[in-house]
Amino acid sequence: MLKLVIGGSASGKSEYAEELIISLAGDENIDYIATMKAYDEESVKRIDAHRIRRFGKSFVTMEKPVRVAEIAGQEHSRFGILECVSNLLANEMFSDEGYSSEEDHCMDEKCSGNEGNRGKGSSGSAEKINIAEKVAEDIIRLAEDYEALVVVSNDIFQDSIIYDESVEEYIRGLGMINRSLAGRAETVTELVCGIPVEVKG
Repeated sequence: MLKLVIGGSASGKSEYAEELIISLAGDENIDYIATMKAYDEESVKRIDAHRIRRFGKSFVTMEKPVRVAEIAGQEHSRFGILECVSNLLANEMFSDEGYSSEEDHCMDEKCSGNEGNRGKGSSGSAEKINIAEKVAEDIIRLAEDYEALVVVSNDIFQDSIIYDESVEEYIRGLGMINRSLAGRAETVTELVCGIPVEVKG
């Protein structure tokens, strides 16, 4: 069972998602699938804040910045939370360990018509779309392995700022993942100023 929780920065989505999975799991342990990488001082502070908030609860932390589907089939709890999709996609698109580091991750049927443009913008965009699709597939596959998996994602689509192409590709990719997950999720909850709004379910 997949439950999607989405919201803007500091909306309260993480706290809500944690309480949601605790309510579902009862006294059982909960896998906390953490996707953030500690790459600067700000990210270290955010990771520490999340760890402090989880302290004393039934969470078992699993650091998994890329390829979350690898958890499926392994021994794990029946309940889990994935925090969060935006970090996971960034890691897969831009880190050395992510799908972006693979030499050939552009599937033939997805890149048809771009053979003559490999190395150019159209091919790069197609490959970024493929990465986003793969991330969505990984999360859906992972959710099938849990009795309940709460997935946290970000709403970053309200700005009117024009970003460079790589950031725009990332935003489009995150939007595609959110749509895919929402379509498969049993419930979708948006946090607006700390208030949960049921979008689906």
